[in-house]
Amino acid sequence: MKRYLPNLVMFLVSLLFGIFYSIRDIPESIKPAPVAVSENKSLEAVYQVGFKLSKKTYPSINTYLAATKQTSFRQAQEIKEWFGVSGNLSDVGDLYYASDDKGAIKIYKEGATAKYFKYNDDLLYEPMQKGYIIGTALKFLDENNFIFNYEEALVNSGGDFYSINFIDRLNNIKNFSFPNKMILDKYGNIISLEVNFAEYKRLNSVKSVSMEEAFMKLPDFYGHDAKIFLDGAELAYFYGDSIIQPAYRFYGSMENGGGFECFIEAADYD
Repeated sequence: MKRYLPNLVMFLVSLLFGIFYSIRDIPESIKPAPVAVSENKSLEAVYQVGFKLSKKTYPSINTYLAATKQTSFRQAQEIKEWFGVSGNLSDVGDLYYASDDKGAIKIYKEGATAKYFKYNDDLLYEPMQKGYIIGTALKFLDENNFIFNYEEALVNSGGDFYSINFIDRLNNIKNFSFPNKMILDKYGNIISLEVNFAEYKRLNSVKSVSMEEAFMKLPDFYGHDAKIFLDGAELAYFYGDSIIQPAYRFYGSMENGGGFECFIEAADYD
């Protein structure tokens, strides 16, 4: 058997070369076209979905208008007192302004929004980790008796600043339309607190598509090769087309480590 081994090897080598040159000589027109990897994947695989996409639809969800009357001087005075600013209130064009040794406040005549700017005497200079930002913010609210309703505090980081959105519910659905918001620098120094005093007026009701149907629209915004990892999704309210309407909020992270959040309209007008 050993004396035939070289011949067997030569036969196999010849066979492999023959197959290689046969494939090489196939006309380009009949060779199978290469298929992009993403085309062979489901959207769930492309977007790394880590949860089950619900097929549930909702027969009736309210939509709202943000009823924002022009803020009067008297109302602005009440808002100033709520923030604890002792300085005199001044009428300055499209807003009211007041300040004291702790901070300053701008109360906008349109939009039912007030923004408080904190003066920092003892500045922090060591970068603060994201995990400590919420505690710093809540301590500031507690010490200053800034009381408002919220269910969830979401931290977003960008550049040298952190922003915290305080999310409450509207009609038992999380409302991301006009959240109260706090800005801190990367050291944990409080920069500002924005509070919204708008009232919501019911407009009409709409039926919804399912979460799964909304998910299928993500490629319209991010394509079929997105490097996105979805951790969850939920029905929420967001502000779009001048009304507060239902949407599915998809959230997770990007391949580069940054956060991901996208709102896809949930109303079914068909």
